[in-house]
Amino acid sequence: MARYQRSLRRAPEVSEISIGVQPTEEVEDMDINVTEVKSYNDMCLGKDLTMSDIEDMQKLNTSYTEQVRSLESKGQTVTCERKQLKSDVDLNNDQIIHVYTGLRSSKVFFALLTYLTTSWSPRTQSLPTPLQFYLVLMKLRLGLTHEDLAFRFNCSCATISAIFHDWLNVMTQRFSFLIHWPSREEIKKNLPALFKSPPFNSVRCIIDCSEIFIDRPTSLSERTMTYSNCKSHNTIKFLVGISPTGSITFLSKSWGGRASDETITKSSGLIDLLEEGDIVMAGRGFSFPEDFAAKGVQLLIPASPRGKTPLSGQEVTVSRHMSRLRAHMERAIGRIKKFCILRQTLPMNLVKRRSKDTVATVDKILLVCSALSNLDMSLIQ
Repeated sequence: MARYQRSLRRAPEVSEISIGVQPTEEVEDMDINVTEVKSYNDMCLGKDLTMSDIEDMQKLNTSYTEQVRSLESKGQTVTCERKQLKSDVDLNNDQIIHVYTGLRSSKVFFALLTYLTTSWSPRTQSLPTPLQFYLVLMKLRLGLTHEDLAFRFNCSCATISAIFHDWLNVMTQRFSFLIHWPSREEIKKNLPALFKSPPFNSVRCIIDCSEIFIDRPTSLSERTMTYSNCKSHNTIKFLVGISPTGSITFLSKSWGGRASDETITKSSGLIDLLEEGDIVMAGRGFSFPEDFAAKGVQLLIPASPRGKTPLSGQEVTVSRHMSRLRAHMERAIGRIKKFCILRQTLPMNLVKRRSKDTVATVDKILLVCSALSNLDMSLIQ
C-alpha cells in the first residue's frame, strides 16, 4: 500500500487522466491486484529503463556515430577539393594572365619564368615554381595583401612574404636590362613622326618626377624627409626618363617627398649619360637649365608667360607641340602605376631596405614594375 501511494504522488496527472484513480484518502480496499499495480508502474514517469530500451538507444547511438563519421569524411574531401581548386590556375589562359599579371599572354609569362629559373631556383618549395611567379606578379599588379594571397594559395603569410622577397630580388637583378639607355643612333632609327621636326628631332629623352604615397614613419626625421608639400602626405619621389618612343630608359633611386626635382636630377646620374648636343624635354618645374648647359645639353621646357610680355606665335606653337609630346610622359608613368602596388599607400616594410639587402624594397618594386611595363606595346608609333 505504501508503494502504491508513492507511485500516486510521483504522477498524479497520469493517475487522474490516464486511468482515473481516486484520491488516496478514498482508497480503503486493501485487496490490491498486483498485476494492476505493476502495469501502472510501467506507465509512470521516471520509471527505470528496461534492457530492450537500452539496446535500442545503443543502436541509435551507433547509427548516429557512423553518420557523423561519414559527414566528417565528406567535409574533409570537399575541403581538399576546394584547396585544389584554389591553387589550380590555368596559366595557359591568355586572358587570366593579362588580368592578374599585366603581361600580354601566357607565352610572355613562361618566357620570363624560363629566363628567371634557368640558373636559379626558389628557396621555398611549398608551392610549384610557376605558381610562385604568378603569385608575385599578382601582388605587384593587383596590390593584394599577404593575407589575401595566403588564403588564395593555402599557405601562411610568412610563406607568402618569403616567396615575394625571394622572387623580387632575382627579378631586380635579371630584369634590369629591360630599362635600357639607347644610343643616339638607336633613337634616330626609331624616331616617331611627331619628333621629326626640329628642334624635337634631337630629343634624347623626356623626364619628369612622380610620387608614391607611403605610411607615416615613426621617426620624426624620416617623417620630415618624406613629407611632400605638393601632395600634403608622406611620399616617395623618383625621376623617370622615357625615349621618344615612350619606353622607360631611365629610373632614379627613390627619394623622400621633400626632395626637389633639381636635387634628384643632379644626384640621379642622368646628366652624366647625356652627350653634347642632346635635348632633354621637361616640365616647367625643371627650371635649372644651367646644370644641363654645363654638359652641352639643352633643357627644353614650355615657355611661361609669367612676368613677361605676351608670348610670340612661335613660342605658343612650340609650347603646344611640347604639351602634346609630354602627354606621353604622363602615359608612361600611368603605365607604371597600373601596377596597383604603387597606387596604394605603401607600408614601411615595403619602403625601407631589409637587413640583408643593399637596395631599398621600394626601389626593387619600382624597377620591376618599370621593366615589366616596357614589355607592353610602344606608346608612340
